[in-house]
Amino acid sequence: MRSASHFHRLPKYCNAGSSGPAVAVLLKDISLIAEHMKIPRSEAFEDEVADEIYGPCAMRVARRVQGNLGLEADGHFGQATRKKLRDGFLTFDNREMRIDIERHIRTHTTVGSKSYFVQPNGTVKCYIPLPLD
Repeated sequence: MRSASHFHRLPKYCNAGSSGPAVAVLLKDISLIAEHMKIPRSEAFEDEVADEIYGPCAMRVARRVQGNLGLEADGHFGQATRKKLRDGFLTFDNREMRIDIERHIRTHTTVGSKSYFVQPNGTVKCYIPLPLD
């Protein structure tokens, strides 16, 4: 069993080992950004998206995206990457994305599913979506 803090707002950081429906939505966003940047994604990456896991393939794609954006290419999806993408590509931080996360959860998992976000210090934050207004 994981030890995790529980949050109703999306954590600011996503590292390898993060998992859950909200992570899958983030991975789909990363995939769209990579496609726009003509960065290839492997079948293994698509498997991670389907399995809702931020794994080594996702980190490789994230490193390529970060490099193309002139950021430190560490593969971790943190504040610097989110800030750089927020105005251009990324929908993860806005209300519409919260609605998409809720739709994904209702369609593909049981209502109230949790997503786990591994943080830089190794702690895990558990994201539990609130009901839509």
